[in-house]
Amino acid sequence: MNNDEDEAQVTITQQTFYDMGTWLSEKQQYTQTQLSRLQLEEHYLPLVALANYNWLTGALANSLKKSDVWLLIPKTLQEYLSEMERFYRQRSEAIQQEAIFSCSLLLDADIKVSLLKGAANLFNGAANPISNRYMSDIDLLIQESKLEDSVSTLVENGYVNPDDDEEILIKADAHHHAPPLIRKDGICYIELHRWALPLSSHKILETNEIWQQSIPLSLTPELEVLQLHPTHQIILAIAHSEISDSAFKDNHIDLRQLFNLYSLANNFKLQIDWTVVEHHFQRANLTEVLYSILFSIYKIFGLITPVTKIDDIDAQKHFLSCIDLYTKTQGDNLKFGYFLQVFRGYQKQTIIDLYGNNGRYPILFGRLKHFKRHLHLLFTPKFLTRFIKRNFNKD
Repeated sequence: MNNDEDEAQVTITQQTFYDMGTWLSEKQQYTQTQLSRLQLEEHYLPLVALANYNWLTGALANSLKKSDVWLLIPKTLQEYLSEMERFYRQRSEAIQQEAIFSCSLLLDADIKVSLLKGAANLFNGAANPISNRYMSDIDLLIQESKLEDSVSTLVENGYVNPDDDEEILIKADAHHHAPPLIRKDGICYIELHRWALPLSSHKILETNEIWQQSIPLSLTPELEVLQLHPTHQIILAIAHSEISDSAFKDNHIDLRQLFNLYSLANNFKLQIDWTVVEHHFQRANLTEVLYSILFSIYKIFGLITPVTKIDDIDAQKHFLSCIDLYTKTQGDNLKFGYFLQVFRGYQKQTIIDLYGNNGRYPILFGRLKHFKRHLHLLFTPKFLTRFIKRNFNKD
């Protein structure tokens, strides 16, 4: 079989997204036609490709195993999904241990810790089982006055920043988190945050609001930290993916984040005050972002919240634009998206978020620092290898 035939065989369509939503949803109200697509390789390969791209293979395996569908799919597909689920689970277990270790160090130093995003989900039940969630790092929220002490505590216990050029590092006095740290043979990076979001997004969710409403989270029977209130977890998840990561602006449908939001909503249910969620986006004049992502969750997973607007024309158009962009490019738009993200990094507000707004000509000097950092990355062999493999290697 030639390469053209292989590529045609795994073409992802709008229906692939809908099928993924069906198999990942709790109700799994599928049709016989959808089931038949799981039974033929030429039809289930696009679904597997979409799951892999969005780090949802573990969740797909777990969801299918819970239903009668599992015994009806080919053994080859069963074996593949089971092996990937095992890999996801082992990684999540190792990340749990890394979170316990780092949080223990900080608590012993009398530093209050709140787990953010995926790190919290591995312990609060939103990722159930934990192989449903694939993570690249651990985000810890630290009180701003304790950030330097927190970095010192981890460094004194074997954590390092692999980039040892201090002039290149984004400084913590301007950025919302310190440079990432990792220990020898560590499973992932630790990011110590003084703010949950960049300054430009503080109208959506302010850090002092988070601390005021945080709730306990048990990591072990003997170790307790904090987590965001469920309402704030929803707000942060949307703001992070749709605004900080520019998914809304770039017309990018982030299926992994949609599933994470769906899982949060199902896990916390009535603990989430959706009118408060709406209020936070209203005060930032960003309700179109909220309504669009809630419409996407409705279309993919069938979840309707008290503030979902299923008749919102703009939300409908945005959803279809996102799907259309992905299916037309089959993900190749992500290469352009990478360069767009780099370019956007030189915009005024981004420079202020990263480097601050103090001194003479802060924007000019901030852009010079940012350019120097990109030059450094560009000529780092590890970065070049990773970028080429991710974006241009067809093997």
